Amino acid sequence: MEEGVKKYIFIVFLVIFTIFFGISSNETYETKVDVKYDSTRQMGDMNGDGKITAADVALLYRYVRGNKTVIDSEAIKVADLSGDGEITVSDVSLLYRKLRSITNDDLSKDDSKDDNKKDDNKNDTNTDNDTSDSKEPKSFETDSWDTIIENVKKGYTDVYNIGDEKEILIEGFGKYKVRVANKTTTQDCLISSFSQSACGFVLEFSEIIIKDYPPNSREYTWADTSIRNTVMKEIYEGLPDELKKGIIETRVVSGFNSFGTKTTTDKLYLLSAKELWGDLDKRFSDAMNEEDANYSRQLDYYAEKGVTSKNYKEAKKKYMGIYESWGLRSIAGGKEEFDRVDDSGALLDPLFAYKPFGISPTFRLAN
Repeated sequence: MEEGVKKYIFIVFLVIFTIFFGISSNETYETKVDVKYDSTRQMGDMNGDGKITAADVALLYRYVRGNKTVIDSEAIKVADLSGDGEITVSDVSLLYRKLRSITNDDLSKDDSKDDNKKDDNKNDTNTDNDTSDSKEPKSFETDSWDTIIENVKKGYTDVYNIGDEKEILIEGFGKYKVRVANKTTTQDCLISSFSQSACGFVLEFSEIIIKDYPPNSREYTWADTSIRNTVMKEIYEGLPDELKKGIIETRVVSGFNSFGTKTTTDKLYLLSAKELWGDLDKRFSDAMNEEDANYSRQLDYYAEKGVTSKNYKEAKKKYMGIYESWGLRSIAGGKEEFDRVDDSGALLDPLFAYKPFGISPTFRLAN
């Protein structure tokens, strides 16, 4: 599948939820315009790049919701897809359907190519996805999920090393790598007020799955953000069924604005600042409003890499081969927005917490 098509897929998922929740509200948004179709742009091309993408849908949606500065006068000329002289949520829906039609056409062509490749490889016994059926653990990369899960339950994890990676296919998103991020459990992990998110056998995506997820407009915390309640569920549903059988519910403690902490139970979750940079002392955590810093621990992976607030390069992650910023579940000081890891691996200055960020989930297997 082409990288561009994969990119469309996950963005379309985000657009679906954004549009659904916006349109399903009782609020009505419309802008009456004197539409003149004298633009050289095609209908719906909000940013003028000559093609219809999820970025156009997002821009039109933001315009309809009241941000009148996100598109220019040329875009307004091609925004009334319904032709009724008004720019409303109906035009957003029409533009989304147009994008979905384009994406589906691309997918059909690409699926046809994939089918041909499958036929060519029917007799190939050395495929990349070949895994061992034996329950005897051999390596994290080659063992089947059934084998890994069974051995994690038994505590036979010596051959699964911190940092070992394995590629998996997330339906609707593409192929991404997960790594063994933690294998230990401390006494703190047994305390009911302590987060289990860095306890036991923890797997972390070593790549960013979704790039440029929009900021959450201040009112959100991890407990009620759309990332937790929609995006994580979509990613989870796309995971292989064999893997989902072994993912366990995790007690996740996160910052809750300036009111302390809040506990949720999740199968997939984002990391906290403490779980990356283990040296978040009280002075630093108070300054950054890290309310949850005392309720979790540094993951084994980052501890072995020596990651701290001053030695942070091992905390950076790539999206399609390029280092990008990615988000955490802890709250940036004074901003009531999520912390970010910038493209160098450092904690992003809270002043820039309004910027979009990537999503890279974590989860635990039965232990």
